[in-house]
Order: sequence, then structure tokens, then C-alpha cells
Amino acid sequence: MNWARVKTIFIVLLVVCNAIVFYVYTEGENVYTESKYSEEQLISQIISKLDKEGVKLEGVQVPQIKVVPSLKVSDQELSFKDEKQRFADLGLYSYSEASQDGYLFTYNLDSSLDIAYYGDLAKIKPSNYDTAFQTANKFTKTTLKDINFEYYNYEALENGNFKIYFEESFKGIRILDGYMIAEIRGDKLVSLKQKIVEIEEDEAKKQKLIDYSEVLYKFYSMISEQEKNIQIDSINIVEELIKKDQKDNLISGEAFVYYRFLSTDGKVYMIDATDNKDK
Repeated sequence: MNWARVKTIFIVLLVVCNAIVFYVYTEGENVYTESKYSEEQLISQIISKLDKEGVKLEGVQVPQIKVVPSLKVSDQELSFKDEKQRFADLGLYSYSEASQDGYLFTYNLDSSLDIAYYGDLAKIKPSNYDTAFQTANKFTKTTLKDINFEYYNYEALENGNFKIYFEESFKGIRILDGYMIAEIRGDKLVSLKQKIVEIEEDEAKKQKLIDYSEVLYKFYSMISEQEKNIQIDSINIVEELIKKDQKDNLISGEAFVYYRFLSTDGKVYMIDATDNKDK
């Protein structure tokens, strides 16, 4: 046996193996360092493909939240007295039989609040949407920490009034069980219905959201051929708290988290925002 030749072959194989290991290592490093670029590139490609098929996302603000808190029922107690005072401070005076004018406040068994104006609305002329929105938007700040209402949609009624729909918001995350609906005529509140879910952050638990490129891919996959000509109006992160008891009460600690795409014609697309493998 030619040992010198064997030795030479062994050295060559060793060099080749080292070269392969070095290549794999450097390529792995490149993938890691370029992961952000690759994600942005993938997002751009999917948006471009959607655009070519008539699905428009241009100008839509994307939520910049990467990790969401787990939510639990709060120890905060929403006081009907405090809420009534909040609205009084905003100009909603109680109904008076003497003047036949004012607002009636009703606190319901499901913890929702109804406010209705009783008076002469004939003197109030209808106005435009901007005035209606500005009037309704005055009532969006609640007395609870980190909980407010954010705009969702509106409806123009045949009588000239506007209904402005708001959703409960906790640190920028929409809470599907909480809402406020205000009907406005001119710059006058005609009626208001609200329900606040009393929640707080469970600091011991966090949920990481999936990459936005994966969200877009799931969105693209769920659109049918008949829906290819649509304009997306908004994208929000929403949480839906799980109800488990017989009275349909909310319980602590668990919620479904979604990306919600809303089109200009009111179509809603809900996409799971978390990686189920991590749960």
C-alpha cells in the first residue's frame, strides 16, 4: 500500500470538510444578519402580489406591536357614579321634568350603560360626519387606567344622524368585548351605549406575535377570487377574552389574539396573531 498517497488523500478530504463547515457557518451567519432585510423583502413581495390582484393596502398603518400582554379581569371596579359624573363633566346634564330636557342614565345587568337624550331635537339641524365624529370623540376617555375607546366605523342614518362606533382599547390593543356606540345629530349626543371590560395586564405572561410577512401570507390565502378587488381600510391587533362560565362572564388569563383586516365595504378578516406552537 502506498502510504504517502493515502496520506495525501486524507489531507485533501480534511481540507474539503473544513471548507464545507466554513461555508455552512458563514451562510448561517449571513441568514441571521440579513433576517430583517429578508422579512421586509418578503412583506414587499406579498403586498406587491396583493396589489396586482386588486387587494389594496396602500396607506394603511400597520401596528408596531411585537409582544402582547396576557389580559385578566381587573380588580378595578367601574363605578356607575363615577361614569355618570364623567359624562356630566362633559356636558351631559340629567333630565329634568321641569324643563323637559336632559339625559337619562341606565345601568344594565350586563354592566353596560345607556344614555338617552329627552328633549326637542327638531330644532337641531343635521350636520356633517366631521362634526358628528368630533362630538362623539369627546366621550372616549374612561375613568379606568389604560382603558379608552378608539374609532372603529360609522353609519349615516336616513334621518340625518350619524352613528359612530368605537371599540375598547387597552394600550393600543382592541378589546372585542368592549364598545361604545354614539348617535349624534348636529353637535348633539342623541344616545350612547357603552360596555367596558374591566381588564388589566398579567405581567407574568406575554405572547409573541408572528412575523407580519406570515400575517400577510395568511391574509392572502384566505381571500377568495370574488374578493380580489378590495381596499383595506385598517389593520388592528385585537384580543377576544375567553368566556367559560354559565353566566357568560369573562375570566382571567386567557384571550385569543388576532390581526384584524377591515375593508372599506365592512368585510372583516381575522388572522391568528400568535404561534400556536409556543402556547
